[in-house]
Amino acid sequence: REEIVRAIREKNPDATVEIGKWSPFAITMRNGGRVDQLPGFAENEWVVQEEGSQLVALALNAQPGETVLDACAGRGNKTAILARAVAPNGAVDASDIHSSKLERLTTELQRLHLPLRHTELVDLGVGVGDLKGPYDRILVDAPCSGIGTIKRRPDLALRREERDLKQLAALQVAIVKNASTLLRPGGKLV
Repeated sequence: REEIVRAIREKNPDATVEIGKWSPFAITMRNGGRVDQLPGFAENEWVVQEEGSQLVALALNAQPGETVLDACAGRGNKTAILARAVAPNGAVDASDIHSSKLERLTTELQRLHLPLRHTELVDLGVGVGDLKGPYDRILVDAPCSGIGTIKRRPDLALRREERDLKQLAALQVAIVKNASTLLRPGGKLV
């Protein structure tokens, strides 16, 4: 991480580049320029990801050799952290309700040379589809409300109403209930 920070600062001295506050992987940056032009990006050494998102993946505490499901994977940044954590002998599956996000996830993990065993297009609020399990650990970062990005997108606060919270809570309960049926006895769901 320190090498990447140093390289970015050298390439763009006007950038504000710092080690993240909470995640052991995070680097924060302002005024860094085009992401794809920064040192390390083309070499697949890092991805753009919110530090809070990293913490969600790290909270699962996936271990080498485990079989893990990223149940609401989205575009796969948390999936990438999980794939690194279980390597070299573990396996990661990813599911989401949006095929376009799973396609982007697959492309991104290939770019990073990280293994992905299986993706599944499934609405875990309804059922588990063709997900097989059992999993040692399951990450459920659901439902996606967008609130985690409110610092960058303050307009989201204007789009949420009280009834949204009730609907999101009910959806989360359904997703957790269905995902837990795939968990190995003694496994962990976060």
